[in-house]
Amino acid sequence: AQDFISVCTVRCQKFLISRVGEDWIFLILLGLVMALVSWVVDFCIAICLQAQKWMYGGLDSNVFLQYLAWVTYPVVLITFSAGFTQILAPQAVGSGIPEMKTTLRGVVLKE
Repeated sequence: AQDFISVCTVRCQKFLISRVGEDWIFLILLGLVMALVSWVVDFCIAICLQAQKWMYGGLDSNVFLQYLAWVTYPVVLITFSAGFTQILAPQAVGSGIPEMKTTLRGVVLKE
């Protein structure tokens, strides 16, 4: 059984290496990776929402602390995402809509 598995593994590796340049294999792999990324993002969003509800529910004795927890949690996440974008890809800052309108009108913009 072990020999059969190793033979199949070698054949699959040779097949994938020989075909990896073809478009359909690349598109299948791209689709699978994007589906995995989408699932991970949805999972993380669900966990963050549960954490926010847990914090809010744990402070039911004080309305001001509930409000503070409800507002502070998203502000911290927004600040983190804005800072992360500023560090990782500063050219992504902004909506991009005015730039696209200008580009579509034929004006060449400097980088």
